[in-house]
Amino acid sequence: MTTSGNRTTGAVFTDSAADPSAGAPPVNKVDLAAKLALFSDHWAPRTVARLNGFDVMVVKVLGKFVWHAHDDTTTSSSSSRGG
Repeated sequence: MTTSGNRTTGAVFTDSAADPSAGAPPVNKVDLAAKLALFSDHWAPRTVARLNGFDVMVVKVLGKFVWHAHDDTTTSSSSSRGG
């Protein structure tokens, strides 16, 4: 997975493994800022895309967040501050 942009606004996830010239399906880009704008509740993760069989999820947090891990999942995380 690749991420372009380092803030939620303008962040786009793409499937870098897809090569349209090799007959692979076209890459579908997901604008994370647009997806986050679709809901206002906090602490309710939403799946906004699938990438290589994995869910790409976003969540809005409010207040203190205690970093943790789930041993039974593969996780890649990114965070940003914004309104």
